[in-house]
Amino acid sequence: MKTDLANRQMFTAGTAKQLKERCLAAGISLQKEVDHVAVQGFIGIAKGMYEILWERGFIDPNVEKYTIDGIKDPNTGQLLKETTTPRLENEKTLLHYHGEKLGCIVFNSPKCTPEVAGEGIEYDWGVSKLWYRTQDIKLKKKKTEFKKLVLRAVGNEVLSLRMVRDNARRAREHMISYYKLEKSGDSTLPSDVKRMMATRKSHSSVIDMDKGFVSGQLRAMAT
Repeated sequence: MKTDLANRQMFTAGTAKQLKERCLAAGISLQKEVDHVAVQGFIGIAKGMYEILWERGFIDPNVEKYTIDGIKDPNTGQLLKETTTPRLENEKTLLHYHGEKLGCIVFNSPKCTPEVAGEGIEYDWGVSKLWYRTQDIKLKKKKTEFKKLVLRAVGNEVLSLRMVRDNARRAREHMISYYKLEKSGDSTLPSDVKRMMATRKSHSSVIDMDKGFVSGQLRAMAT
């Protein structure tokens, strides 16, 4: 608007509303035609199979169209070349990759069994989360105070050596139960594990599944 007003040697200062009024009074259109319109990009959009294969070098740029099975003749529909895709399930995860770079060995725990992960790491995490939730909201508002509170939640103040060992002992109880069920040929459903744990006079699970144990750990820490 300022450019159009300046071309007609008119006053260009003022608010947007004033500039619009001057343009309308001078017969200057507020709408302009542009040659290039910005199109939607790919920020925030999930990648598809085609994009991933393209990044990995499995797409031939000379082929106009691919199918899920490979390249087909557009006229006959006959499969001309089968798609050779990488076996993604055999690739290392980022956790495995960085762990090996640090000289660590990373093992995957079974799905839906957080109670057997590591040396009671999920119990440690559960204690930290419950302790964090009990703290005053005033300590969580400022960024600096929030960071300090998080460091306290995962530090020695909350996760003492004794508590870490107790949590590791609880995780081993679950491991033994799963092992005995497997050796006996029984199923390893959660109900079976609970039955085995009850037989061995133990408890079961993490935070939501075993909130009583984790809460007890917090109470023991306060005494």
